[in-house]
Amino acid sequence: MRPDVPRLATVHSLLSAWARCQQIDVRRYRASGNRGTLLDRDFSLGQGARWLADRVLDGWLPPSLIVDHHSHVPLFSRLMLAPEAMAWRNRLMTGGCARDPSAGSIRRLNQVESATLRRCPTCVALDQLRYGHAHWRLHHQWPVARHCAEHGDALETCCSRCKSPFTRHGAPHLADDPCPLCGGVRGEAKAWAAPPGYWPMLREMFRLLQLGLCESDEIPFAMPVRGWTPRGIGAMIERKGLPAPVHQTLSAWRVDSLPKLANQLGENWVWFNSHETSAHRHQWPPLVSLAIRVSGIVASNEDSTETWRPAGAPVPAAKPGAGRLAA
Repeated sequence: MRPDVPRLATVHSLLSAWARCQQIDVRRYRASGNRGTLLDRDFSLGQGARWLADRVLDGWLPPSLIVDHHSHVPLFSRLMLAPEAMAWRNRLMTGGCARDPSAGSIRRLNQVESATLRRCPTCVALDQLRYGHAHWRLHHQWPVARHCAEHGDALETCCSRCKSPFTRHGAPHLADDPCPLCGGVRGEAKAWAAPPGYWPMLREMFRLLQLGLCESDEIPFAMPVRGWTPRGIGAMIERKGLPAPVHQTLSAWRVDSLPKLANQLGENWVWFNSHETSAHRHQWPPLVSLAIRVSGIVASNEDSTETWRPAGAPVPAAKPGAGRLAA
């Protein structure tokens, strides 16, 4: 019996569920001279989708669903120009490029997923009711994410008994499995004070992750700060004359520099090194660009950025005149 897997479950979780049902043998797909299993490979940006569909899953799950429902491709493709995004997705569908240039470019300058796994307790409980076991979700693994964008719960990052972090394994591993070190089943979330810019950014990333490539979207692809490149911004960091949109974004995230913002978002700081001369610094880092756009949209709205929370999230005391951010 093939398991039912929810949309936005990671490929690692999908393959673990299939292995638990004895539909695949993860050790069968070791590379020559490599002790790792199928679950040690990284499929987070859709690499190998055609191979997985044809050779591992026997055509039961098409490559389009692997890419669109179980990878971060929808998010990052929305931060590209449309022709580039379409070409990337077509390469993933055909499996014609062993080392995908788009995925390589993203990985060089972005941490796509955190080093350790995270889970939402509400997602775990709902999955257990529906599927009998819980899955790891894509939007829980973003470096910037401290909460579930769907339920608002703080993400559990480690075992509450032995404090060991949740990590990926070469063996089948699902979100509600007992701790491999102590057998504990309860997780623990770290306390974190969210800045005003955090929730709108998390919500926008979650929205983009769920969009299909052909669905309409209002995000413009021009430079987020007209007339400024990251190289120009880098030269201004040591002074206090930053453009208003950048200053506004830093205030929303309660940081005093773009490198610190990039670090929170999982972006590489090299974009803002004033001594760096690489050609990539003529374009904005995708998540920094998105953060600037989101901060501008929120600032132009009459409502406060601090009042929006997903269902179930704690709501602070309301400020005079504050309302809910329009969906």
